[in-house]
Amino acid sequence: MNLRYLTQSLLDFIFPPLCPLCKRLLKEDELMCPSCLAALPRTEQHILRQNRTEEHFVSIKRFKRGGSFLFYRPVRSFSLLSGDRFHDAGRLLRLIKYYNRPDLAAYLAATAAREWEESGFFHDVDLIIPVPLHPHRLRDRGYNQSYYIALGLSQVTGIPVDTTHLVRTANNQHQARMKESEREKNVQGIFHILNPEDLVGRHILLVDDIITTGSTLRACIQPLRRLRTCRFSVFALAATRRS
Repeated sequence: MNLRYLTQSLLDFIFPPLCPLCKRLLKEDELMCPSCLAALPRTEQHILRQNRTEEHFVSIKRFKRGGSFLFYRPVRSFSLLSGDRFHDAGRLLRLIKYYNRPDLAAYLAATAAREWEESGFFHDVDLIIPVPLHPHRLRDRGYNQSYYIALGLSQVTGIPVDTTHLVRTANNQHQARMKESEREKNVQGIFHILNPEDLVGRHILLVDDIITTGSTLRACIQPLRRLRTCRFSVFALAATRRS
């Protein structure tokens, strides 16, 4: 028995793993209890074409498809200790983004991939590219949640994740409280493609955690549009109900 296993066993005994929503005790291989996972509000956008996610991108040439897994309602009051059942993606997204739970991002994305795979949503996708963080923000947060979402999708679909071609060159402001026009301006021209010749003819799935207005993903697509045979789709873990 190695030291890491012993340490983890001791921590699990002192702080047993609990469902992040209802606080029920979890089994060894669970990150959420089955009832809370089943109750999360699915969008069903993998089978609904011209859905509210796709509406943000339909004017873009060579855009193929888009979808968000869950509906999201912002949580104004949030407590890690709350035991109230809260079947909305908002609590989970805050854990993922601000409370060091990228494992939940990969877990939910893998769940989405298993539920969506038979619909053909991932058909003919060549690469999964997560929306990159600026190096300064990545250093402060310690991880990019979109990368873990991409990993979860890749684990199920087998499509490789690429983090080398799309880069963020500006550490722009947070957009949570911005109006749509302000969001567009905030992300304009902040993404660039390295070695674009590698992406010629590829179908790329761009991945983000939340879609509100689609401005960030449209900014990611902008440099890709210069590659005339490149096609793109988008996936988000959640979309706001008002989007």
